[in-house]
Amino acid sequence: MPFLPIQALLLLSLPQQPSRSGHTTTNTTFEAVESFIVSLIKERSVEANILGHNSDIDPVAVAFLMPGRSSSANLSEADGLASYDQAMKRHHLLSDEELSQMLNSVDSTCKDVLPAKDEQVTYVRSWALQVQELARLVDAWIEVGIAIPEAWSWLVDAFVLDNPTKIIHVRYVGSTRGKTAYTRFVEDLPTARQAGILSEFRATLLDIAPRAYEAARTFEVRNARLPSSGPPATRDLREQLLIAFFGRANLLNVQAGSFDASKAGPEPADVDFLKTRNTGFFGKFAKCSQPVPRAMVEALREWQAHIAELVVGKPQSTRSALSQDKSGVL
Repeated sequence: MPFLPIQALLLLSLPQQPSRSGHTTTNTTFEAVESFIVSLIKERSVEANILGHNSDIDPVAVAFLMPGRSSSANLSEADGLASYDQAMKRHHLLSDEELSQMLNSVDSTCKDVLPAKDEQVTYVRSWALQVQELARLVDAWIEVGIAIPEAWSWLVDAFVLDNPTKIIHVRYVGSTRGKTAYTRFVEDLPTARQAGILSEFRATLLDIAPRAYEAARTFEVRNARLPSSGPPATRDLREQLLIAFFGRANLLNVQAGSFDASKAGPEPADVDFLKTRNTGFFGKFAKCSQPVPRAMVEALREWQAHIAELVVGKPQSTRSALSQDKSGVL
């Protein structure tokens, strides 16, 4: 059946209706939605190599993404599943207000109270732009040779709407420590961070749709906060699960989430050391982190076929004649 997100979410405010058996649908709806969320997050986490095929997700770990039982009390199972199916597969069609109700997120501003030192804050950034503005952004990227990630299926979904003024929400998930989501938002301005798809998106958006650029919003997922005592693996999982909730292919995120448990630093002392030695480390790192030009991506796609031809055509010089199984060379 067609899904009407606003109507479905408005059901949360209606009086509780008993089922024919005399019992409410609270538990049934909550358990069905919980099962759906856990199942899809697990599937995406396995694809991202965060979980093994035989691993299970502890429902407690994704509790911050779940609707409360009181919120589910007046929502039928069909409407509950439809709402979360929309959020997890086509969130770009949901407004910020609708998504905030589902995730219990709040608009982060310069007036936010500073979190405790090392307390982890997880957030969702959102840009609302028209389909025609999104099309101009894609054209601008193609013109300068920026490769559009092949996984961005939501672009196709947006363009087939055939409504140039339809509002689409482009989002990014991130986390920070000891600072507000808004503060991190300001730190990531193109003038501060010059590398990566996120920076390229914002820089291009500023040129082709300054209105949408200025109207960007950042929402903190309050239930996702973690104290400074939280172990690195738990910190990693919190951001990874939120990315998996939306689907990495449906976001501006390139990676499946942070990896605090497997990386060290850089500590502030390390940063100061690299800056004071005039090594140019951060400038070189930013340059090497820029999106790969489309021409290079296309060239790499043809490289495997080129190597295969060399192996077959020149077995002596490539020494492939020494191996009966030439597929192993590739």
